[in-house]
Amino acid sequence: MIIDQSVIQNFPWVKANAHKHSRGRLAVFSGGELHTGAARLVANCGARIGAGWVVMFAAIDAARIIAAHETAIMVEEYDYSPTLPLKIADFRAVVIGPALGFGKGKYAAIKSLLAHENKLVLDADALSMIANDTSNHGLREIIKERQFETILTPHEGEFSRLFAQSADDLDEKIEITQYAAEKINATIVHKGAKTVIAAPNGDVAVLESSTPWLATAGTGDCLAGMIGGLVAQGLDGFTAAKIAVFLHAECGKAFGAGLLAQDIPNLIPEILDEFAPEELRAK
Repeated sequence: MIIDQSVIQNFPWVKANAHKHSRGRLAVFSGGELHTGAARLVANCGARIGAGWVVMFAAIDAARIIAAHETAIMVEEYDYSPTLPLKIADFRAVVIGPALGFGKGKYAAIKSLLAHENKLVLDADALSMIANDTSNHGLREIIKERQFETILTPHEGEFSRLFAQSADDLDEKIEITQYAAEKINATIVHKGAKTVIAAPNGDVAVLESSTPWLATAGTGDCLAGMIGGLVAQGLDGFTAAKIAVFLHAECGKAFGAGLLAQDIPNLIPEILDEFAPEELRAK
């Protein structure tokens, strides 16, 4: 299918009796003290798109940086290890990878998350760890066997490293993305000038019309946060990805020249308001 504004019919509009926890809980894992920006973009986009309770987990030095910047996003200390935060079971969705960094503790945290029931969005450094993992029964094999939803959001270079394939045209990109999604048992958002989304069951959707203004650092982190925020509200990964990819492109088109990733969280409410039911629109 072609992704257009018709995907909005499945948006999880807030109910009249909603409260913060009924709107969905999203966990976001941050990189170190000099690399908190990407995860903050994720968290803010997840909150702006509707997740009612968003918490960032970070090592103490990074947590202090985050706490100095954020007001609506909560922060919890977590030193990366195989032992996940006790609260992780409280979250429907988790995003990990943007500017995460590398190391045994972070690898162990991702491996432990894959064993949990949370829906999991893996991006950036998490994708690199999957691509580089040659251990017996490594991350790739765990994803294949996982019973819960996994969403991978690679750009073209990351996709090539993950699956040793690249595409020269759209038809070829659709084919290799479908094959990869089935092979690894995950929904794949294969980003680019034309974005292809494929589910493990063979379903596929394509965004043919985006904007080059989104070709700037951090916008992919925003997309991961938007997907995570929608999944936290109860959508399946394929539906969430279609909506997020469409709204992400609409944000880029609305801002135009000079767009920076940090502009996107504040654009989301404006774009959502255009599509919201009449009773929910700003007065």
